[in-house]
Amino acid sequence: MHEPDPMERERTEHRHFVEQALADLERYFRHSNEILGMSGFVLALSAAQLDASSFYGWLCLLFLVAVWFNGFQSYRKKMHTLLANRHPRIKTKAVLRQTWIALTGMAFVAAVALNLLDQNGLGVR
Repeated sequence: MHEPDPMERERTEHRHFVEQALADLERYFRHSNEILGMSGFVLALSAAQLDASSFYGWLCLLFLVAVWFNGFQSYRKKMHTLLANRHPRIKTKAVLRQTWIALTGMAFVAAVALNLLDQNGLGVR
């Protein structure tokens, strides 16, 4: 019986690991967009209606960062592996393109926290 080449087996295992890491990365991007994007937008609109909107905007932003950090922990090792392999799906432009909804939600909350968005709308005062 022919024993498989150890190098080929290692390459196959690495390829499967990268494929799984990419699938997990897709789940992470989807989770980020669904949770951070949608929640950020709703929290920003809600906080903007309050008298102390900046204060509540900061609370919402801290909450969203905590949620993001908590969700990121389970993906960290796989993302570092993809980074180490210089995979094109983990490059900055690709990540920004895939998480634009999450980033937009966070930006709305940041706008409230920085007093750029309040119950009167968007604008620098």
